[in-house]
Amino acid sequence: MGRPGKIDMECPKVITSAYDFIKWAIPHIAKFPRDQRYTLGDRIEGKLFYLLDLLIEAQYSKDKFGALKAANLGIEQMRHLFRLCYDLRLINLKTFEMIRKKIKDPDVLWLIKLIIDSTVPPGIPIGNLASQIFANLYLNELDHYLKETIKCRHYIRYMDDLIVFNNDKDRLNDIKRAIDEHLKCLKLEFHPHKSQTHLVARGTAFLGYKIFPTHRLVIRQNVKRLRSRIKRYYKMLRLGLIMSQKILCSIQGWLGYAIHADSFHMRRRILSEFNFMGISP
Repeated sequence: MGRPGKIDMECPKVITSAYDFIKWAIPHIAKFPRDQRYTLGDRIEGKLFYLLDLLIEAQYSKDKFGALKAANLGIEQMRHLFRLCYDLRLINLKTFEMIRKKIKDPDVLWLIKLIIDSTVPPGIPIGNLASQIFANLYLNELDHYLKETIKCRHYIRYMDDLIVFNNDKDRLNDIKRAIDEHLKCLKLEFHPHKSQTHLVARGTAFLGYKIFPTHRLVIRQNVKRLRSRIKRYYKMLRLGLIMSQKILCSIQGWLGYAIHADSFHMRRRILSEFNFMGISP
C-alpha cells in the first residue's frame, strides 16, 4: 500500500489516469454556479467516483465482465455530461477539449483488452454495449468505402447487418465481391447462409423482421422460439420453478419487438396462450 494521498504505482495506467482526472475535475466542478453545482456537478462527481470504483473492481475481480461493461457505459455517459457542461458554458472550449482528450486516452486500450479477454472466445457476447461500440468503430471504414469509393447510394448498416439496394443484379454482385475483399483485410467474412442477392418483393430479413415494400413481418423462426419458450414456461410455472412476474417481463419484451411489425392477429393469439396460463400482460 502507498502512503496516504498516493495511488499505488502498480495499478494499471487507466486507473491512475481516472484518479488523476478526478483530482483535476473536482476543483473545476467546485467553480460551477450554485444552481448547477448541486445538480449537474454532483451528478458528474458521483459518476467519476463510480467509474473509479468499477475500474478497481475489474482489476481484482475474477468476473471482470460486469464491472467493465458498466465502466464502458460510464465513460460514454461522462462524455455527454461534459458536453452538456460546455453547452451551458460551465466550462470553456479549452477545458472541454482537454476532457475529450482525457476520455480518449490510449490507456483506455487496457480497459478494452480486459473487456475482450474477460469474455468466452470467439468474441464479445451479442447485445453487450461494448460489442455495439466496437462494431461501429471496426466497420466505420467499410461505410466510407461503400459510400465514397464504391458509390453505393442505397446502403444500410446496423452493427454487422448490412443491406445494399440496386436495380441491377450484376452491379449488386460486383458490390458484394468488393465488400468481401474489403472484409478480408479486416479478417472478417460474410455469413455463408445469410449473404444473399434477391428481389425485394420476396422480402428481406433484417434485424429480426421480414421486410417487404408494403409491410413487415416478424421472422417465423422467432415466433417458433417464443412458442417453445411458452411451453417451457408453462411446465416451470406448474412445478413452481419460475415466478409469473418473470414470465410477464419476458412476454412484454417480446411484444415490444413484435408491435413494430404487422402482427396484430399473431399477438392476440400469443396473448390468449398466456391468458390460459393465468398471466395477463
